[in-house]
Amino acid sequence: MREKRAKSKKGINAILVIVIIFLLTVIFLMFRNFYLNDRIGKLEVYMTEYYYSPDHLELAMKNTLGDVYEENGFSNFDNYLYRLVIDDINKYEPEEIQKYNAIFSRERSENVMGQINEVGEVGVSLLENSVCLIEIGDFSKGETYERLAENMDMLQSADKFIIDLRGNRGGYIEELIKIMSLFYPNEQTVFTELRGGELKEHTAFGKSKINFEKIAFLCDENTASSAEVMIFNMNSDFDDKVFIVGKSTYGKYFEYSFDKSETEHLFIFVSGLMCNADGETFGVNGVAPEYEAEGEKCLETAMNLLKN
Repeated sequence: MREKRAKSKKGINAILVIVIIFLLTVIFLMFRNFYLNDRIGKLEVYMTEYYYSPDHLELAMKNTLGDVYEENGFSNFDNYLYRLVIDDINKYEPEEIQKYNAIFSRERSENVMGQINEVGEVGVSLLENSVCLIEIGDFSKGETYERLAENMDMLQSADKFIIDLRGNRGGYIEELIKIMSLFYPNEQTVFTELRGGELKEHTAFGKSKINFEKIAFLCDENTASSAEVMIFNMNSDFDDKVFIVGKSTYGKYFEYSFDKSETEHLFIFVSGLMCNADGETFGVNGVAPEYEAEGEKCLETAMNLLKN
């Protein structure tokens, strides 16, 4: 009796093993067929399984990827193709754009993500003659506008402003638009993006508004990206009410998108140009100040401009 039960169990176990092997085979074939339907996947299979010298492929990837290459990394082939395409495109791009079409090493990726996620300082204070000083360290997603909004009573009590964007390297466009909307009537264009040869408009919105008589922007060579956009666009739209004080800005007139791979490498590429309502941008030379100054002279110059 026991022998029959033992044989029965062995038979069941054998059947289970066969079923499991069958299912694994089906899953493998389905995955392989799905993978091969992708052209990049096909190429990877051809080069890694059928090409006569995988060592040559490995050597090419190592030399091309440099510090992006990972020993026994699954993403090397994908990153290799990205790098080849990016390097070829960059032959036709101006120098200032080339460094934003790239794949970063893991260490560089961590540094870049740290800078992107770093929250800058925001300050609001009343100076003499009812001048309000706004200091914005960057445009942090979900942070900068909210910090300004906490001081809305103070902001709405003034009609002359100094907006200090010195050292502001930019940030999220969505945050910039919310802040610029404070100074624009609803539905007026505050910012446009040039993507794929077409302009995409972004208009002002929101209930809270700041009525201003004059604004003086403070900037320097580290003022970049969306911070430059705010200065350039508001100077374009409110020319007689906006002054620019300081040094010429950095000149980052484009925006970039990024994607993080499973191996923590960052792939970034320029995705658009940042423009004013007329589709104009400030270019590689940045935004030039109307009144040159540096250090404490910036604030002093701005205060004198707002008195007149």
